[in-house]
Amino acid sequence: MPRKRRNDRAYLIYKMTAPDGEFYIGLTARIGQKVKGTIVTRWKRHKSKAFTEDKEWTLHDKIREFPRLEDWTLECIDGLRGRLNAYARERELIAEHGATLNDF
Repeated sequence: MPRKRRNDRAYLIYKMTAPDGEFYIGLTARIGQKVKGTIVTRWKRHKSKAFTEDKEWTLHDKIREFPRLEDWTLECIDGLRGRLNAYARERELIAEHGATLNDF
């Protein structure tokens, strides 16, 4: 009998720290088994939006100030399954760490 496919998705909660120490905590769906690659891909999407969309978000302003990926520190701070659990945990971590680049 074949194994039943999971219907809950894997998510990563990541922290992106700018060279000046300000940081953003975000959530993304995991791509395959590569944690670092998933987070780098998400950073690139943030960067693309920062330079193509006319939004004054704190994170996008910081990316425009420091546009090189090499200048940022990217790290996974949690991984979990299920969208609702992931969103709730992201909010907890933003409040707990006092993320400076998250807009609400």
